[in-house]
This record gives sequence, structure tokens and C-alpha cells, in this order.
Amino acid sequence: MLDVHAEETTAVLVSADAEQTAKYFPDGKIYVSSVERDYWIDEVKDKDVTHALNQYAGRVHVFGVGDEVMPGVTAMDTSWHTPGHVSYMLEQDGEKMMILGDLIHFPAIQLPIPEVAVVFDVDPAKAIQTRKRVFDYISENNIPVAGMHIPFPGIMSIKKTAEGYETR
Repeated sequence: MLDVHAEETTAVLVSADAEQTAKYFPDGKIYVSSVERDYWIDEVKDKDVTHALNQYAGRVHVFGVGDEVMPGVTAMDTSWHTPGHVSYMLEQDGEKMMILGDLIHFPAIQLPIPEVAVVFDVDPAKAIQTRKRVFDYISENNIPVAGMHIPFPGIMSIKKTAEGYETR
């Protein structure tokens, strides 16, 4: 998971019943950053997140920023949409692509004006700083990005402009 807001955690549940979820996702695993898990479980004490993670007891893999989550997939710090939000850098044979997740919600708005935050950002000012830092990095290194909020086909490359960013 890139973060554990309700739309992510409820997506991995079939029902409130752990047996039902296990029936549909018998080999399902959840990967979550330690900061994200700790924030929602220990600090916010979100019962829905706790419930979702409990349904995957023994199959929740907690990792740190910079860890290789699985071969060729590294967790990158893109915090402050949520405190432990990560994006995933995919790498194979020297080629890279980053899965952004909720670092961007509205590319048509947030590329030219990266200072636009969304109500779901836990810390909007820090989310904006993170967005700019990551956009600078991927544009300087010409790394394509994919994401849930990027229009079809869900992949783009960006470049820096005088005011913000745009697609290549």
C-alpha cells in the first residue's frame, strides 16, 4: 500500500468477516511503511485501518523508506499526503518507473500549479514540498511515472517549466 487511507484499506476487504476476506484473498499480503502503520494504528487509532490489517494478520509486511520491498521495487519517501506515504521505484535492467500513488490527485491542476493541495493531505504544506521535490527528481532524471490518479493510460513523463511542470 502507498498509504492506508480508507479507500486503500477498504479495497482489500471483502467483508467485515476475516474468513470471507481470506476466502477471496487466501494468499493476499499487505505491504505498508512502518511510519504509515504506526501513524494510523498508534497515533490516530483508526479502527478501520486496524480492522483491515488484523484481517491480514501474519501477512502484513512492514518496511522502511529506502527498503527494497520486493525484488526491483524500492520504497521512496513521498510523505505528507499521509505521514508514511511512499511511492515505489520500479527498476529492471537499468530502466526505472515510479508509482506515485497519492502524491498527485489532479495532474491537470497540480502539474502546472504544484502548490495545490487536497483536503486529504494530512499536512498540506509538507505535501506540497514533497510533490515539488519528487517532481524535480523525476523530471531531472526523465523517469516515467504511473499512478492511480493519472488519466488513461495511467503513465506519463513530466518536465519542469518556468511556473511548474507539464507532461513531456
